[in-house]
Amino acid sequence: QRRPGWSILAQDWFNICDLAILEPTDAPKDRRGRHSRPGFEKFPGPEDMDLCFPKHALSNIILGADTFLKDEKPRAHWRMLPYRSMPVDEFLTHLDFMVYFTSSQCRESFGRVLAEGVAAGKVVISDPATAETFGGAVIGARPTDVDAIIEEFLHAPALYGAHVRQAQAGLLAFSASGFRQVFSQVAQTTAAAAA
Repeated sequence: QRRPGWSILAQDWFNICDLAILEPTDAPKDRRGRHSRPGFEKFPGPEDMDLCFPKHALSNIILGADTFLKDEKPRAHWRMLPYRSMPVDEFLTHLDFMVYFTSSQCRESFGRVLAEGVAAGKVVISDPATAETFGGAVIGARPTDVDAIIEEFLHAPALYGAHVRQAQAGLLAFSASGFRQVFSQVAQTTAAAAA
């Protein structure tokens, strides 16, 4: 609700992501992973996790899998690591596809882990609403779409590299210089409106 005398800017403020940009692999494999804090809200239901990280994948690595480590259903085809048990940059060397979905009751306000995956040279897949923040840099999908998306990139390694490089170029919008540009435009517009 707007209060008299207040106006709301159309511009959204974003996280500043000045991350090291790494080259994508030229020979992607079906190595999938995701990382996050271990809260229940950060993970989709077990059925969706099984779709995203299936037995037929070459490898599945989950950092922040604390709740799954306590689960009675064994998943021998997952490498499950407790939260903060491995540095994120090291973790990202173990995968070519970051597959990141959350509980249907949760929505990422930004999705910094997605930016980390893109910067590290990975194809990143998430739900359409979360992916929208990053334009085409993150592929918006449903868990049932993940296998087909990964299969397409595995059969076209050049497409994998081209997608990652374009996605990384899109991260510049979230850099410190990108933020300064947005802030400068807002300040100029506000000053002009006040004059």
